[in-house]
Amino acid sequence: MSSYSSFSSSLSSSLSGSPSSSPALSFRTQASSHSDSERVADELQIIKTWFSVLSDQERTAALLSMAADLPCLREIEPMIQALKERKRDLWRRQEELIIQPGAKPKWPIPSFPRRSQDPRWVAKWLRALRLHKYERCLAGMSPAQVSRLGDDDLQQLGVDTVGARTKLLRAIQTG
Repeated sequence: MSSYSSFSSSLSSSLSGSPSSSPALSFRTQASSHSDSERVADELQIIKTWFSVLSDQERTAALLSMAADLPCLREIEPMIQALKERKRDLWRRQEELIIQPGAKPKWPIPSFPRRSQDPRWVAKWLRALRLHKYERCLAGMSPAQVSRLGDDDLQQLGVDTVGARTKLLRAIQTG
């Protein structure tokens, strides 16, 4: 809008006394309280007047002077790239702020008693894992038998939650 205003003032000074110096060609005289449709209609009227009053040479000169104020693609493209890079940086920072769950458990997993001779080894081991509610599922099994169990086997024995099965399998593997 400022290039049009500057154009209308330069046009009126260069063509003084011509019909183009009328206030109808100046955007500055338009009231700001007009609605959008009224403003568009006013601007269309200004453009029609501009085309009817000016010669081809005057229009060309006016458009060239306005085009000099507009940024060219060479100037805009680096700004677009800078905006894209800034957006990527902001996304990276937001990803860093997301709290990722730790790979290690909050407490050390007790080792699996592979060579235990204690008949209560299952109860002690499951209590250390905080999974003592599954004691009935593994009761009567030896450490060697438990060490060969897989996810499906644990599910068939009654260890119903995925978290409990994962914890048991991890404890068996680390022990």
